[in-house]
Amino acid sequence: MRGTSGLPILVLFLAAAGLRAEDEPKKAAPNKDQAMPLRRLAKPLPDRGPFVDPTRDASTAAVLKTPMPGRKRPVPFAPIDLPDPFERRQTVQLPTLLVEDPVPATRFLRVPKR
Repeated sequence: MRGTSGLPILVLFLAAAGLRAEDEPKKAAPNKDQAMPLRRLAKPLPDRGPFVDPTRDASTAAVLKTPMPGRKRPVPFAPIDLPDPFERRQTVQLPTLLVEDPVPATRFLRVPKR
């Protein structure tokens, strides 16, 4: 078979193996430096909920349909922004009062000498 190219021998070899010349060759061995590909463990849910709230339009329409209640008399003084200085006085009070000694604890002090 001198003078003939190696192409007919390759075609005969592939035909004997049951392959065609157009078929892709087998993949090379995986790279040992790369991690093995993992199969997918989770599947996305087939029925997803809507991204928009469908009740927003209905609740807005229901709120705007009813009239605002009117005031029959003026609002009494409401100290909303005025702080109460005695609001937390129970937290710092002692549960029992301390007994005071009527006699003060003093002693005679000496006058320092010069």
